[in-house]
Amino acid sequence: MDIIDLRSPEPRENLLTYQEFCYPISETIYLPRPFSMPQYSFAEVLEKRRTRREFLKLPRSALSSLLWYGAKTRLTRNLEKGHKWYHRPGSSAGGRHAIDLLVIEQGISTNDVYLYNPLAHAISKLSINELSALKELLAAINVIVDVKNATLIWFAAQFKRATSAYLNATTLIYQDAGVLMAILSLVTEALELNFCPIGITGDPWVFRMLQAKDFIRGAGGCLVGSRP
Repeated sequence: MDIIDLRSPEPRENLLTYQEFCYPISETIYLPRPFSMPQYSFAEVLEKRRTRREFLKLPRSALSSLLWYGAKTRLTRNLEKGHKWYHRPGSSAGGRHAIDLLVIEQGISTNDVYLYNPLAHAISKLSINELSALKELLAAINVIVDVKNATLIWFAAQFKRATSAYLNATTLIYQDAGVLMAILSLVTEALELNFCPIGITGDPWVFRMLQAKDFIRGAGGCLVGSRP
C-alpha cells in the first residue's frame, strides 16, 4: 500500500502576495438566474442520490441551475494585500476557494471550454491553444466512463491561492475538491440530472491545455447530463 505523508496545514501569520493565473478569455456569456427551487427535501435528495453514467445533452438552463445552487458566490470580503474571502455553498479553507470550475461542452466537431465566474454567474469561453491536451483528457476519461453527450465540470486548482494563506496547503486543496464534488452531486440529484465523479486529476492535460504549468493543477472532476 502506498501512503504519501503530507504535513498538516498551518495558517500563515501574514498573507503572502501572489499572482493569479489569467485565463485566456475570448467571450463571456451571462447565465440566467433559476426561476424555481428544486422540489425535493434535503432528506429526499440524500435518499435518492446515485452515481448515474448515462447522459443526454445538458441544456444551458440546467447548467445554470447547477452552478447557481452548487457554486455561486453568496458573499465576498476584501482582505489585506489584495486577498479576498468568499462564501459559497461548499466550505473552503479560509474562504479561499482555490478551485476554479472549467465547463467542457462537447459538440459534434468541436469541444468548447468555459471558466465559471461565480461572482457574475457567467461562463467565459477560453482560447485553447493546445487542443491535443483537451482531446487526451477526454480520451483518458473515456477509458473510465463513456463521455458521450456528457458535459464535463473539471476542477482547476490555483494552488497559490491557498498556499499564500497556509503552509502545507495541499491537503486543504484536495479537501476542497471533495466538498465541491459532494455539493455538485447533491445538487444534480435535486435537479434530476445525472452525475458521475471522475477520480483522475486530469494532469498533465489540464495545465497543458491552459498553458498554466506554474499556476494550475487538475484536481478531478465530474460528468453531468440530463437524465434519459
